[in-house]
Amino acid sequence: MMREAYLISSMLTILTTLFLGGMIFFKGRGGRVVQAYFMLMANIALWAAGTFNMVSASSPSEAIIWVSLYCAFAIFIPAFYFRFIMRMLSFEKTYSYLVWAGYILSAAFAVLSAGPFDYICKGSNLNYEVYWPVAGEYCWAFVVYFVSYPILAHIIALRNYNRLTHLAKKQLRYVSIAAVLGFGAGTFSFLPAYGVFLPRLESMAAFFIPFACTFIAIAIYTARLMDIELLKRRTLIFSLLYGMIVGTFVSIVFIMQNVIEVKYHINRFIFPISAIFVIAIFIRPLEHFLAAWTDKFLYQRKYNYQNILENAGKGMLFIVEVDRLVKLIVGILTKHMRITNVSIYLYNKDSGYYERRASRKIDSEVEQHLNPTNALIDWMKEKKSFMLMDDITNWLQKEAIFPHKLILKRTLEQLRVSMRSLKATACVPAFIKQDMIGFLVLGSKLSGAGYTKDDMSLLTTLANSAAVAIENARMYGELNEQIKKIARLLNEQHEVFMDTATAFSYAVDLRDTYSRQHTQRIIEYCMIIIKGLEKMNAGFSRDPDFLENLKIAALLHDVGKVAIPDSILNKEGQLTPEERAVVKNHINIAVKILAPIQELTPVIRIIRYHHEFFDGTGYPDGLKSDEIPFASRVLSVANAYDAMISDRPYRKAMTHQKAAERLKDGVGKDFDPLIVEALLVGFEGIGSTIKGEARTSRGEMPPVLY
Repeated sequence: MMREAYLISSMLTILTTLFLGGMIFFKGRGGRVVQAYFMLMANIALWAAGTFNMVSASSPSEAIIWVSLYCAFAIFIPAFYFRFIMRMLSFEKTYSYLVWAGYILSAAFAVLSAGPFDYICKGSNLNYEVYWPVAGEYCWAFVVYFVSYPILAHIIALRNYNRLTHLAKKQLRYVSIAAVLGFGAGTFSFLPAYGVFLPRLESMAAFFIPFACTFIAIAIYTARLMDIELLKRRTLIFSLLYGMIVGTFVSIVFIMQNVIEVKYHINRFIFPISAIFVIAIFIRPLEHFLAAWTDKFLYQRKYNYQNILENAGKGMLFIVEVDRLVKLIVGILTKHMRITNVSIYLYNKDSGYYERRASRKIDSEVEQHLNPTNALIDWMKEKKSFMLMDDITNWLQKEAIFPHKLILKRTLEQLRVSMRSLKATACVPAFIKQDMIGFLVLGSKLSGAGYTKDDMSLLTTLANSAAVAIENARMYGELNEQIKKIARLLNEQHEVFMDTATAFSYAVDLRDTYSRQHTQRIIEYCMIIIKGLEKMNAGFSRDPDFLENLKIAALLHDVGKVAIPDSILNKEGQLTPEERAVVKNHINIAVKILAPIQELTPVIRIIRYHHEFFDGTGYPDGLKSDEIPFASRVLSVANAYDAMISDRPYRKAMTHQKAAERLKDGVGKDFDPLIVEALLVGFEGIGSTIKGEARTSRGEMPPVLY
């Protein structure tokens, strides 16, 4: 019993894997998932061939050869299955290390099972008329690997289940069924190696493997068709036909092998080899014949409708302009449904009418606008269903034969008039929740055929999908308008803020008779420094926010001077230590004044540290070098330069050349060398070589007034 069951099941597995693997491979040979599936099916087919020959072996020496091949081919099944799952769910890149680990483990077990090692299978033992493999020292490790690696693949899939698409989840369900059947049956096949024989259970389990291969094929085929119910019916019919033909063929081969071998003593391998040869010749014609017959039975045009829907959905997904979207829908309907005319009407909230937004082959006299009180629109809103001219005609004919109510006849007449005015054979509404945002108008088919239930089902689905896409496009357009409006308001507010800040800086400048227009010059010098940095290709932030914050800081850097008495601010001569302390405090005052404005936090930081010196001897915190914000270093040099070329209470303004020399003398001490060089490079005709190490005389040029 076990011998016959394993012979039939292994032959059935060979035929199933070759047929399904070859069919799917030739249909999608460019796909990586299909390639992985083909490799898995080929490996299972070789394993089944080894099983067939192992079970049919007539001597221990012959059996040991096929036992080795049986083990070798079984070893690689978990690795190929793991790769197939990862590719099918698009996880191969993420878990490539586990894919390679599977290959390495399989290769290692293959080495252990080969030649003189025999650590996996160490011979054969005759039981139930079959030479079964005998478990080697590490056979248990291989069985654990055989079961655990597929389980690992499904654990990974479940951990990432929420990331999977709806289609991938369906595929995973089918593959999970296949895994339970296939690897469960495979595990049972190892029991005889440990001397465990369960004839009935093992014989039944052997037939699970071809069914497992079929479920994996269904998972692959699910990606090719959108209608899963149609797929199930197609697969069922296809499988029944295929099973009947293959079962009959296997039975004939098995009977002929047993009868003729006994009677004529012909070699037992003649019939399996002949069977494979027959399969190789007739598998493709048989596949085409069965597919054509099945598709004819289930109406192939349903697949075409699903392709239309899928293509339309893909196209609508990426379009955020309503006009382009409705033109796309009109184009798809005209091309694929071959109708005389198409138009789309959308509700306009401003006008309160349904307006034609796109059309093909529509005359100018056709209605451009429809009132929401129109009989056709009112009917579609109430019934939430499509309207066919054939239905109206049939209803009117019935009403003429069996009159009911006058009001019904009037309504039907109004519907017919509305349909004719639109040149409509069918109208399909598009709803968002309870609101009808528009409707499709379709003319007659060029073939003269009427619209079927399948047609209207497709069109209804397409209309509702379009409604979602159109509403999204509308919302996107409204959002863009809001963003532009907010941007305009922000720009206006920014201009008001800058004007206010400029006026505030002018007020501060007016208190200091020696620093009129000081802040505007500081901004100009800061921009000259930026220009110099760009000429030097120096690395610095070109972020617009950086320049904006620098400008605002230049405008407000002296705002703290409002709290300094005029007697100190405009004093002629040197300041006393106490007066210097008062002046230095203008930084803290500026920070307190600006602190309530949270948006100015980056600006406050620039202002706070623009009196720090590069060597750490500045104030308020004694920062040095790169501890000082880059913008603060820029503002420090610009401020110092303006102080040098401006009249001060204690001296006259310096010339540009003299100020440049003073800046060079202060590099590395008071100023950042890069910023000083950038200022000089920014001025045309001024050299950029920095000389001198002497500290600037603070008696001649008080740093607190830079």
